[in-house]
Amino acid sequence: MEMMEILPAIDISSLKIIELLHPVVKYRYPNNEEMPFEVNQLSKTDQWQNDEQLISKYITITTSIQKMKILHFANLEILVKKLSSRDVNYLRTNLLESTAFQKFKISFWKSKIDESIHQMIGEPYRNFSDLKKVWYFRIPNTDYYIHIVLDMRDVKDAHDNLRPKLIIFTRVAKEDTPFFEEPRNQLVDNQSVVIM
Repeated sequence: MEMMEILPAIDISSLKIIELLHPVVKYRYPNNEEMPFEVNQLSKTDQWQNDEQLISKYITITTSIQKMKILHFANLEILVKKLSSRDVNYLRTNLLESTAFQKFKISFWKSKIDESIHQMIGEPYRNFSDLKKVWYFRIPNTDYYIHIVLDMRDVKDAHDNLRPKLIIFTRVAKEDTPFFEEPRNQLVDNQSVVIM
C-alpha cells in the first residue's frame, strides 16, 4: 500500500528504473523465505507501464509472469515464486516481437518447467545436462537473436542457502551467435576490401 502511494506520485518522464528492495535483508537471498509481494496494482500505474527497467532481486514477486505486465521493459532482473513451461513460451513468443527488449534475468524458487517446454519452444541448441539448456531464436526481420539460458541446477550461496533457479533472455547480434560465418575470400589491403 505504501508503494501504491509513492509510485503514482513520481513524474513519468524522470523515472527510468524501478527497484524493489527488502527493507531489512539486503544483497542476499533471505534463506528461501518468501516475502510475498504482488505487483498487480503497481503494474497498472502509468509509471510502471512507461518505465525501462525493473529490478527486484531480493523480494519474491508472487504475481504470475503473464499478469505482471513486463513485456515493455528493456531490462529486467526479478525474483519470482515460480516459473512454468508456459511462462517461458509466453516470454519467448512476445519478446520476439519486442523492439525494446535487451535482457530479462528471471530467478525463480519453484520450477513448473517440464518436458513440455520442448514441445512449446523446440529442442535446445545445446543441452549441457537435463538441468542447463541453451536456445537461440531469430528475431524476425532483424539480424538479432534471442539467446535463452535455462539453469535449473541446485546451487548454494556462501551461507549454504539454496539459490533460486535462473532463466536469462538476451538480445544478441547475429555475429555473437554460433550461426554467424565470417565472409569468405576477402582480402584486406590498406583500408580497402577486395572480394574475389
